[in-house]
Amino acid sequence: MTYVIPLDEDMELTLDPVDAQSATVQDLYILLNTGLNECPLYREFGIKKDYLHMPVNVARTMLTSTISEALDQFMPELDIDNISFGMDGEHPDKLKVIIEVSDDE
Repeated sequence: MTYVIPLDEDMELTLDPVDAQSATVQDLYILLNTGLNECPLYREFGIKKDYLHMPVNVARTMLTSTISEALDQFMPELDIDNISFGMDGEHPDKLKVIIEVSDDE
């Protein structure tokens, strides 16, 4: 299953996702859009945002590593099949991240 998770765009969150797939997408979105120390009672939740303001080639490497670490720690039931990047046509300095994951089942 392929999920496209936006890092800078808003996503409508719900307390009652309609199915497991929607819940997984929402969980990934929350994890990847939360920086370390941003969650008041769970400071270690989220990803390192050291990749911000880095050259694109460096940011890709750093972001791939931090996404892998976060998923291993917080969503171990998912296996990363592929992480790829696209460029935003309007904002060439922003990366669009495409994450392909599969369930461990």
